[in-house]
Amino acid sequence: IRHGKGFHGQIGADSDELIPSLKRIADVLKANGNKAVLQIYHGGRMSPPEELIDGQSISASAVAAEREGAPVPREMTATEIEETIVAFGEATGITAIFLASFQS
Repeated sequence: IRHGKGFHGQIGADSDELIPSLKRIADVLKANGNKAVLQIYHGGRMSPPEELIDGQSISASAVAAEREGAPVPREMTATEIEETIVAFGEATGITAIFLASFQS
């Protein structure tokens, strides 16, 4: 989901197109004896507007984060909530592929 990016440079697991790049990350980490964790989350009201396609953060409610100058997010629609739930499910599959590359 492109509307939930949490910070600049954040990697994603929201599309099968990202599997090759995630595999490259895993290969480098593994070659150097490292382990990995891939956290799945949605940035919500904390998403920086400059990182979002339309510059508008979204969240469960239209309440700004408790920090000075924080923008007010747009309240998600029921459809967007459902789409986000589905996207989290799909991302778990991509994450499983990423983490499985450490099992050999």
